[in-house]
Amino acid sequence: DRHFKGSATGSCPYETVYDPGYYWEKYQNDYYNENPMPVIHNFTYYPQMEAGTCVNGTDFPDWMNSDTAFRQRYIFKNDLEGCCKEWFSAYGVNNCVNKVIQ
Repeated sequence: DRHFKGSATGSCPYETVYDPGYYWEKYQNDYYNENPMPVIHNFTYYPQMEAGTCVNGTDFPDWMNSDTAFRQRYIFKNDLEGCCKEWFSAYGVNNCVNKVIQ
């Protein structure tokens, strides 16, 4: 009371406020440290011309995601065969699928 005179709660006003904690604590409630964290897969494919195959990942060049038409042409969600058919059908779709870069 000596630092917060006249306070309705009689003590530090922030002691009664709920603190939701840190953003990573939601995992602490579900998993112990010995258990592995869940793996979240993101199956996004884009063509890599130099390698002659498609790449699984979201580290594609910015220009591929800069326009709706470019996104539709270059970025394939959950469709590795579609990426290979679109860009590397001359080399064989199976060859592209087998050489995918993870």
